[in-house]
Amino acid sequence: MEQVQSTEHLQRILCNSESRTIPLSWDWRVLRTELLFRKPLSLKSLFTEVDKVFAWEDYFASLTDQELSNSCKKQRKIFRCKAENPEDVQTALAAIREVMRRVRSEFPYKVQVAGAIGILRGCIMEMATGEGKTLTACMAGVIEGWKGLGCHVITSNDYLAIRDAEEMMGVYEFCGVSVGIVSQELESEARHAAYGADVTYLTGKEAAADFLRDRLALGSRRSTAKILARRILSGKTELDGVVQRGLPSAIIDEADSVLIDGGSMPLVISSGDSEAEGQTEILAASAFANTLLLGEDYLTNIKFRETRLTDAGREKMLLEVERSAEDWGSSHRAEELVLQALEAREFFKPTVQYLIIEEKIVIVDEGTGRLMPDHEWRDGMHQAVSAKEGLPVLAPKTTLAQSSFQDFFLRYSHLAGMTGTAIEARREFLQFYELPVMTLPPNRPCLRKCAGQDLFLSEEEKVYHIVEVILSCREKGQPVLVGTRSIGASQNLSEALSEAGIDHQVLNAVHSDVEADIIVEAGRSGQVTVATTMAGRGTDIKLGPDVSEAGGLHVILTDLHESARIDRQLLGRSSRQGDPGSYQYIISLEGGIFATAPHFCLTFVETAVTRLKFKKTGQKIGLILGKFFQKRAERKSFRARCNLVRSAKSENEQLSFAGRDF
Repeated sequence: MEQVQSTEHLQRILCNSESRTIPLSWDWRVLRTELLFRKPLSLKSLFTEVDKVFAWEDYFASLTDQELSNSCKKQRKIFRCKAENPEDVQTALAAIREVMRRVRSEFPYKVQVAGAIGILRGCIMEMATGEGKTLTACMAGVIEGWKGLGCHVITSNDYLAIRDAEEMMGVYEFCGVSVGIVSQELESEARHAAYGADVTYLTGKEAAADFLRDRLALGSRRSTAKILARRILSGKTELDGVVQRGLPSAIIDEADSVLIDGGSMPLVISSGDSEAEGQTEILAASAFANTLLLGEDYLTNIKFRETRLTDAGREKMLLEVERSAEDWGSSHRAEELVLQALEAREFFKPTVQYLIIEEKIVIVDEGTGRLMPDHEWRDGMHQAVSAKEGLPVLAPKTTLAQSSFQDFFLRYSHLAGMTGTAIEARREFLQFYELPVMTLPPNRPCLRKCAGQDLFLSEEEKVYHIVEVILSCREKGQPVLVGTRSIGASQNLSEALSEAGIDHQVLNAVHSDVEADIIVEAGRSGQVTVATTMAGRGTDIKLGPDVSEAGGLHVILTDLHESARIDRQLLGRSSRQGDPGSYQYIISLEGGIFATAPHFCLTFVETAVTRLKFKKTGQKIGLILGKFFQKRAERKSFRARCNLVRSAKSENEQLSFAGRDF
């Protein structure tokens, strides 16, 4: 029996190398046909199953703890033997509900049970923010864990993975399910133990990186026969250097962040930290770029994030190459490095795209607001930014293995997830992952109110108005959450609040070590919290005493992000589970999403806003334009993800002739 299980384990690892292929040329007719063919769950049939789960409530409530534990063990055996039917799933969910009531004093309601059923059926469930997705993932995770093949509960960051695992640990233990946590700092042996648990909490980046490392560790030993023969000869029962045990099942929290936003960049495993061979050229290009003038020597295209030299700038460059020939290679290489240095100066800003920590460039994820210490920009851009900041220029790392996130997640035998903002990305979920989206109604009506949408011409006017709104909310006893687009913006606003004498907390990647403490305080009366997008996903801000009577949490959005889903997530911090709450847009025409707007559009809005008679109309037009440019940015990101998938697919087809698939 042990040998059979060992063989199945190896086959799971090896068969995960074959991922499904998805056509990228679907139009709405194909999508409609696919949806009709798949026949996804309807709300009516889904809640019919939920009613059957609730019918067991009195029975399990009458059991003692020991009897309930024995019932869980019996159901575990059924799922382990793959002998379950729909009635067994309903009974199991009813038992898990009762376990949660006894262990955590939380009794999952119908929407949460419906979410768990949808996840077990392989759907992306859109659940309103604050609906308790952690409990939903736990219910589905227990059943997947009972199957004994391993289940990955994937979150968007380490903080959420650790928090959710620790909160649900008691439920898993009562149900006889072991739990592991994989975080960025974990060593190889600890990772192997965590992946060996029935349920493993981790981020998508960690799961994909460990998969590629395992592929590297296996090397040419990917044949089941070869690995079994090596085991027999060596007497070892484990694969050297391999930490995962296959990719049987994944439940993804914040699925749009992990699968859609995270899928816009390739995953690369690399090595090397030596000095760059062309360090002299890179430094010379950076120094020369600092002498060039915008508009005279070079031009920029903000929309496509490109620069180009004018005739005068190119002439200056050629003279510089002739004067210092020993510092440069060919004129073509010189122009390439100078353009890269100009892009680093114009489009890569500290506290926006990166931070400098211990004399190294650390990238900031603009979607989540968190640091990515092990990531680098490709094609020499990381070295150009380092040269711009006067830091040591290291050689680009050697690529050992790479894959796209789409290709990796398609290797899971069972893939499902949940999020509060799935409906906007339903086409991509279906096109890239073959996952239908289902929207669940909220458990309680949402009481969130819009307190206004204000547009200002300058950042100074915007900040002044934000301070006024915060003072007004504090007088009423309302807590305020102010969402900013970057670390720099949060620091600038923090300085303005300090000058106004307003006590506040700042939550960004610089203060990530006190994130939990800041979130605990954020819902108290009169509390002011300035945050980046770190506060937009998975953050549960609980209201303090008397805050509901004051109007609940007030959220202020100070900029439009490149995805409307990020804005919706930030708005979702207020009015959770029927609590009162409000939100307000306070934005300006300077920077942000309006940076790519044509000049005549901005001029028209400025003219309308400055005239008292048309001020409100001008603000409305400006906000409509902002939404338009936001949609345009979303379409651009979608095209980039499509191109990435096409590139990965083409590369896999070409490398298949060489016996490689990463």
